[in-house]
Amino acid sequence: MAAEAGISRRCLAKWYARWRAQGENGLLDHSSRPATSPARTPEDTADLVEALRRQTKHGPAPLASDLQRLHGVTLAPATVHRITKHKRTRPYAPRTNGKVKRYSGTLSREWAYVRDYTTERERRVALMEFANYYNHERPHAALGGRPSIGRTAGSDYRIVFDQPPEPLADIPQQLTFEDFA
Repeated sequence: MAAEAGISRRCLAKWYARWRAQGENGLLDHSSRPATSPARTPEDTADLVEALRRQTKHGPAPLASDLQRLHGVTLAPATVHRITKHKRTRPYAPRTNGKVKRYSGTLSREWAYVRDYTTERERRVALMEFANYYNHERPHAALGGRPSIGRTAGSDYRIVFDQPPEPLADIPQQLTFEDFA
């Protein structure tokens, strides 16, 4: 019977056991994500690592040392590297590209094709307003109905049309040749 369905006997046995225990609901897709991750780095610790990284521009080993010395937090340099590593999206890979595609679809449904724009400026203002709404007010199911800005520690930045963003006080400014003269 498993061969006819194109699945292994082990898979068939697992599905049959689920069907016997839970009925039709047992055959629905189950998430492969673990229910809990007890070894996961706490979110406030990850936020601290990211903030310290932005302030110091140090690599993983010096950051781990700074965390221990300044905050009494002990993390392996490999853990610091995992937290601070820039994550790239592989093209055509739904597992890593899904959030980008989801946001693009949301833009299409909730902003781009909702109404006609008579000028480019009007379209850009509407985009800025939508981005602020999306980040600060719109509930996100993956975040338990909270807006996404709550995931970024210490940030309440809103986009303002025709006004360049203010530089952040805790980020070093770019040096020029005049600084060395």
